[in-house]
Amino acid sequence: MNKNSVGILLAVLGIGAAVVGYFVIFQNFTDKKDQLATANASLQTEVDHLQDLADHKQEYLDETANMKAQDDEIIAQFPVEVRTEDEIMYLRNSENAFGVYVSAISMPEANVVEVARPEPEVAEAGDNGTEEAAEATEDGEVVEDTAEEAAPAAPQILLYQTPVSCNLDTSYASIKDMIHAIVSDVDNKKSFENLALNFDSQTGALTGSMSYSMYSLTGTDKSYVEPSVPGVAIGTNDIFNTTQRSIELAAQKQAAAAAAAANAAAEANEGQ
Repeated sequence: MNKNSVGILLAVLGIGAAVVGYFVIFQNFTDKKDQLATANASLQTEVDHLQDLADHKQEYLDETANMKAQDDEIIAQFPVEVRTEDEIMYLRNSENAFGVYVSAISMPEANVVEVARPEPEVAEAGDNGTEEAAEATEDGEVVEDTAEEAAPAAPQILLYQTPVSCNLDTSYASIKDMIHAIVSDVDNKKSFENLALNFDSQTGALTGSMSYSMYSLTGTDKSYVEPSVPGVAIGTNDIFNTTQRSIELAAQKQAAAAAAAANAAAEANEGQ
């Protein structure tokens, strides 16, 4: 093989090596470059989103505090529980406050009010540049991301409705004042349901029935407050009544001693 043939062969081999290098090495670099560009674009989107959150941080904090204050204001309008004694004492206090007479009360059991909850937003896979749960290290070892422990669930807040119905005798002005007090109560939330009254031609009063609902919220940090019942003593300083019993026993002993002394005196007189 002459030198020209060798030169041509080497040139062909060089061109072939260049072509192979282009398709194998350069094209591989091009593909990786495109992948990195796509990843950078996704990361840049996440960076822009995080920067936007950082720019509005104080606004979000203020809005969160405002929403928390609104929640506290709403929760403050509901007691933690409505018991039978609360229903009775409310009508008893209403009699004294508005001059109505309640002749009968119906108190069905409380029931849970279903409240629609907002659906949480579900993040799509790959959004915000989230990484996969497992990643390969340079040595080939697979490292799994440890999921953060779920925060303890907050106590479930449930809204209860306690219906109350009553028969009453009232005047027109009194029933208006009572209804206004029911619908405007901001400390113990209530709702007015129904009213049916008839005019009594003999007494000039209104007689009929009324129904309303009392509401309560469970799962809050509030505690139940027992109603005050006037005229009913609560507790005693001497649970076994030892003081009174001691007085009675001393009186019995004194009476027995007096009787014995009288008998002895009578026997002495008879002996003389």
